Parts: sequence; structure tokens; C-alpha cells
Amino acid sequence: FQRSLATSCKYNSDHLEKLKNMYVHGPISKRINDHIVEFNVENEYPHAIVKMESRHELMHTGGSMHGAAYFKLLDDAAWFTAQAIVEDNFIFTTSFNTYITRPVLTGTKLIASGKITNATKSLIVAESSILEEETGKLVATGSGTFMRSHVPLNGVPSYSLP
Repeated sequence: FQRSLATSCKYNSDHLEKLKNMYVHGPISKRINDHIVEFNVENEYPHAIVKMESRHELMHTGGSMHGAAYFKLLDDAAWFTAQAIVEDNFIFTTSFNTYITRPVLTGTKLIASGKITNATKSLIVAESSILEEETGKLVATGSGTFMRSHVPLNGVPSYSLP
């Protein structure tokens, strides 16, 4: 990684803004929902906060949010947290575990946040959780492993857009 992971993170605000832009332009992000991504930079590493409101299109026939939407939100919070500390190459999710603790109904506002639990030269492990915005109740948690690719981040078109 470009900076030592053992030292306190000196985040690059330009990099974080480019990541926000990249998220907005992701085709899958637009298909699932118009998420809002922010970064909290008060900790050792920046961590992503992803907000969304559940929609009818994300519900299964039982009337609550489908597991794919939980996964997407948890993965996004963890992935953007991990990508925040890697400024040179795009990272990929190599594995992700999702634990759903309560159903989400249409119109529920959700907040997901990620945090890095371990980072080496080759892998980053990050956890994420989803809370109901109004009640603060835990909805789901997840844990993922992320690996640096050979794809330069500056080569990803949506990363370089103004």
C-alpha cells in the first residue's frame, strides 16, 4: 500500500471524493438504489458510511428486503472502507459473509458503516453493519476480504470523472 498501515492514516481527501464519484456512477449502484456515501475520517483509517432507503423493488415475496440488498449494502460499506486506504489499484471482494438479524420493510432508512479489522500488503479484512436510521436497531452485519488487483485505479473511468 502507498502508506504504512501500521501508522495513523493521513487520508487523501481527493481520493475519497473520487471514490464517492465512482460509487454514484456504478451501474449496479443505480440499479439497486441511489445510495449516499460519506467517509468518517476521525479514526485511524477512514471508514465508509453508506445510506439508503429500502424500496419495493428490493423486497422478496415475503414482504421484506431480499438478502441480495443486505449483501450489497454491507459489501459497499466494507469495500469503500478498504478502498479508502488503497490509492493506486482497484480492489476486489474475494469473500464476504452476511448475517441478517432483522427484516427490513419498504421505506426503511438504513445506515451501513465499515471498519478495517486487518490489513496487510496483499489483503484487507473489513467488517460492516447496517442499522435502522430511525431506531438505531441492528439489521445485519458482514465481514469481507479484499485483494488488490492489477487494475490501476486511475484507469477506472468513473474514478477519474470530475
